[in-house]
Amino acid sequence: MEYIAIFYNHAGAIKFSRIIDENKIKGQLIPAPRKLSSNCNVACKFYINDHDMSSLIFNEVEKIFKIENKNFSLIYEDEL
Repeated sequence: MEYIAIFYNHAGAIKFSRIIDENKIKGQLIPAPRKLSSNCNVACKFYINDHDMSSLIFNEVEKIFKIENKNFSLIYEDEL
């Protein structure tokens, strides 16, 4: 499955990238699609199958979307 994580700031994107690397999850930092976020201009696209995403979520993760057929489905949103 393909996902994209959106962050409140650039530091959050870097931290997330390190976390997925440590968990051997394939991913890369990309420019954040404007239709998904106006906070940070960096997002992380990543690919996982059966993984508990709770270990990937921390206070700088704003939203996580599942990507299917070029459509974005919101699966996580931070409750500020």
